[in-house]
Amino acid sequence: MKRNAASGALSALYALGSPFACLSLAVLSATAYVEHKQISHFEGGAGYEVMYQIPLWFVLYVAVVIGAYLLLRRRLWLLAVAAVCLGVASMPAVSYIAELAWDVRLPPGPLGRL
Repeated sequence: MKRNAASGALSALYALGSPFACLSLAVLSATAYVEHKQISHFEGGAGYEVMYQIPLWFVLYVAVVIGAYLLLRRRLWLLAVAAVCLGVASMPAVSYIAELAWDVRLPPGPLGRL
């Protein structure tokens, strides 16, 4: 019974952290790709390039997160490690959303700012 409760709690944490972590990673990946390709900033070209890539990166990371969950759900300690990693990766997105919503200055997290 305790194992089922712990597994349910970790699954809920994993599910809550997933979208924010995927958003953080998608923005960082799209920005890094644009900088690597050296796309011109003339008339906001780089901004449009990043904006159009974010949904593609987001879908890729969501697929990876769902696949990882399907592999990790039987091993409780690996699910706990994955939930903590997603929590750390989601901090830039949560910080940015809090700053937009409440004008609160939260620390940017280990991945930087969005």
